Amino acid sequence: GIGGVGNDVTLTLNSKIQQAAQDALSGYAGACVVMDPETGAVLGMASSPTYDAANFAAEIEKANANPDGESTLLNRAIQTLYAPGSTFKIVTLATALEDGVASEDTVFSSPGTMDIGNAPVTNFNKNSYGDITLARATELSSNTVFGQLGVEMGAEKLVDGADKFGFNRKIDFTLNTATSLM
Repeated sequence: GIGGVGNDVTLTLNSKIQQAAQDALSGYAGACVVMDPETGAVLGMASSPTYDAANFAAEIEKANANPDGESTLLNRAIQTLYAPGSTFKIVTLATALEDGVASEDTVFSSPGTMDIGNAPVTNFNKNSYGDITLARATELSSNTVFGQLGVEMGAEKLVDGADKFGFNRKIDFTLNTATSLM
């Protein structure tokens, strides 16, 4: 007879988290992934816009008719690259602390907007926070402080720090993902 052991399937999704992730994206194009920080288990993964599985053939037809367009079949959570935004501040912070470039008590000026690297960098709502510690800048997510910290650290240290966080290489994940780049 047919014997042997089959493959195991482990589902880590939490239906309430999955629904909340999908609801949060309603009306927006984007993605949301919620992971268990201790295990890396994916608790929710949503991509928007989505499609009705009952009309899957129509979605394939639309995608084939416009191959360069934004398809609802694209899983934005794993198949696209995004600018990292404020999450990259943690990479910058960890690298600066590890390399001794700054400490949590290092004070920076946090104007609402300033030019860094010949480009304007602006805090949320152009909020100016005055002179603040790196710890407080992290709490406030101050773009101008982290821009200055990145310049002080230099590109090479920042790229090395990002590499330690897994940038520029494939991640070990069951589904095919886009490779991040620094």
